[in-house]
Amino acid sequence: MNNVNIIIGISMGLGKELFDDLREKEDTFGITSKKSLANKNIIYLPYFDSNQNLDQLFNKLSLKLIEINFSSISVFFNSALYDKKDDNYFDKIKIINVNYFNQMLIYEFLKNKFSDKKFKLIFFSSFEIYNNKSKLNFYKLSKQMFIEEYESKKYDKNIIIKLFIIGGIRTSTYNKNISTKKRSLLRKFLASDLKKSKEYILSETKKNVTKKYFYPARYYYLNILRKFIKYV
Repeated sequence: MNNVNIIIGISMGLGKELFDDLREKEDTFGITSKKSLANKNIIYLPYFDSNQNLDQLFNKLSLKLIEINFSSISVFFNSALYDKKDDNYFDKIKIINVNYFNQMLIYEFLKNKFSDKKFKLIFFSSFEIYNNKSKLNFYKLSKQMFIEEYESKKYDKNIIIKLFIIGGIRTSTYNKNISTKKRSLLRKFLASDLKKSKEYILSETKKNVTKKYFYPARYYYLNILRKFIKYV
């Protein structure tokens, strides 16, 4: 079975690691909002809204896929923006759109254009959804949407879904975000190595079964412990 990978959000961190690994093994295309990264395997796709003509917007991606003989598509939903203190109303809308709706629109386009292909969806959520004191309200909301998407589709026999609820991966963005937080050294220690995380995600993605993953697993148990302490 010939598979093609589409990774949304490949400019840095986990998305870049996944793209660099997979492009050596299978037909793989990255999607980025950074125009300077565009090449034959990386497609520049600026921020968009649902009012735009999607056929025209995704034309480059469509033309590249038509040239390939494949039977299945794996889509990695990795693009993410984070809340900032000075965000205005439009910034908040953009976080939701980039982190969720834009990526789902890409999938809907692919599903309609290549309805004869098998799809595997790889969602990335975050343990931030369990943080009641989170200041990343719109990031958190966008990641909760992937949980709901997974729950609504997990019994669909026509697609395979992987949902990774990520605790901490030591990317440059993660290190920057925790540098000013309390217990930053502990957070950095608990986070997983970037390359090990990539290897784990790719090994699980190969399995043709719909499943939810908590990664690293220690975050899952710490979250249970935190809830227990709260109610004792």
